[in-house]
Amino acid sequence: MYTQNPEILLILLGAGVNPNVAPTILQCLLEYRADPNITCLNDSPWKRSPLAAAVYTQNPEILSILLGAGADPNVIPGLLSYVAENHDFQFVKVILDEGNANIDSADDTLGTALQVFAAKGQRDAMAYLLDLGADPNIEGGQYGSALNAAIANGHEHCIDELLGERSIESHESD
Repeated sequence: MYTQNPEILLILLGAGVNPNVAPTILQCLLEYRADPNITCLNDSPWKRSPLAAAVYTQNPEILSILLGAGADPNVIPGLLSYVAENHDFQFVKVILDEGNANIDSADDTLGTALQVFAAKGQRDAMAYLLDLGADPNIEGGQYGSALNAAIANGHEHCIDELLGERSIESHESD
């Protein structure tokens, strides 16, 4: 169905239509100027935008199509942290590499993607983010910092990554 109103995409998403059914459907919608950045307020993160829905359903093809069409991963606050918490690290890489996501974006609960990976003990993912310029000194989220997340979960290899050859500011009191 052709429409000049990109709000139709929001209506379809709100009605539970799965945009991940077939890439050809998505490509058709995008050809007819559907807005890949359309958002809505919803308690379920995966229902907030087409990009969030693609992440939730773990569909890398749809994810790449949306990012190629200009979907901005920074439109949904904390999307990168949500992806780090709930999905394969490859999805984080795609969003960073193809979507130009803000590597230091944070979710109020999860914190930054770096904090999430520190809490999960995923040193390789942390090293990747640090190499891209992730700031290990950002405070927030349930652990307060990446270092606190690694310490709280007993991930010594992540602590070593953060304190080893990386520079991290000391937050000690005098």
